[in-house]
Amino acid sequence: MLAGRFIENIAWGYEQPNSDFTAIAGYLSFYPGLVKCFVDGERVRPQPGGFYGGWLTDEIAGPVKGLPGTSNW
Repeated sequence: MLAGRFIENIAWGYEQPNSDFTAIAGYLSFYPGLVKCFVDGERVRPQPGGFYGGWLTDEIAGPVKGLPGTSNW
């Protein structure tokens, strides 16, 4: 419940990741298109494409997967 409302699918995580990613087990990542997310005071933007849960800031140099023409990476 957030300010009187429930938001479905607001976050994702790996409860039991494979052995290469055990360090992130139990952590959550929030979709910046659904909540206000900030990194060092800068509001992050959702990764383009509507599928990915990545965050973009001004420090990230592209190209970024999710833009037209990047589906075969």
